[in-house]
Amino acid sequence: MQAYDKYPALVVQPTGAADVQHVVNFARENSFYSIVRGGALTENGMPAYAHLTDTELESLRHYIRQQAEVGLAN
Repeated sequence: MQAYDKYPALVVQPTGAADVQHVVNFARENSFYSIVRGGALTENGMPAYAHLTDTELESLRHYIRQQAEVGLAN
């Protein structure tokens, strides 16, 4: 069973479709850093890479997206 944070950093209460879309976009843009640098999935066995610079993280993100696109094309 997955553990849940009882004290989240952010609580969202959207009031309409535009708010929901904004929240989804924010999560999409920031989840990579939370997972890779922050170690959000360490309980599932994925290591955290807190030592990576912003440039290194962006390069890693680009590589992962590129590989995903190649996989989708095949």
